[in-house]
Amino acid sequence: MTGRRLLPLILSILVVGSVLVARLILDAGLAGAQGAPPSGTLRAVFTSDPPTLDPAQATDTTSSAVVRQIFDTLVELDERLEPKPALAERWTISSDQRTYTFTLRPGVKFQNGRAMRSADVKFSFERAARGKRPWVFEKIAGAAAFIKGGPGEITGLRTPDERTVEIRLDKPFAPFLFLMAYDAASVVPREETERLGAGFATQEPPGSSGWCFASFRPRSPASTTTRRAIST
Repeated sequence: MTGRRLLPLILSILVVGSVLVARLILDAGLAGAQGAPPSGTLRAVFTSDPPTLDPAQATDTTSSAVVRQIFDTLVELDERLEPKPALAERWTISSDQRTYTFTLRPGVKFQNGRAMRSADVKFSFERAARGKRPWVFEKIAGAAAFIKGGPGEITGLRTPDERTVEIRLDKPFAPFLFLMAYDAASVVPREETERLGAGFATQEPPGSSGWCFASFRPRSPASTTTRRAIST
């Protein structure tokens, strides 16, 4: 098998592995909540502070572990590491394997009370494409120029209506759905990123998941662990 043919396979393995590691970090805490009422507090102990809670800026597993509890992606991976619906209730793939059309779940709201729309997906992807992990989006048509600072928008991202997101790739890329499960592809509310600015990374960023960020206690010299509380 040539190096070119191996690249999609290698990237797929890296993406799945990164998502799995972030998920496993909090598995122990979440396991204790299984079967419990859909409310309460999850407290997780980490050996270091997450550098950021902004999906566009997170590059480490500690940040990703918390980010994935606050924010949602279009798809997520199930126990068999297969893509399943998350913010998108369904999707279709064109016959040429280049166009992915996602239909968003109705009634999803951010934790500030505002309904999530397809425009939020487009904004989040374009914002994150100029963040720390642009490679998550570089397969989308027009993304390469946008990532390099080109004007305008990512032309391969379209929002025909409030519940539809259409993504056109430059060429077929088999692991693309796995990229959409990566926490860099989390959907964020534009108005909160603008209101909080750099503080969006630390000041209780509002996502759309069942968990909302409750408190942040930085490490102190007298403590060997750091506690985070994420409440529903």
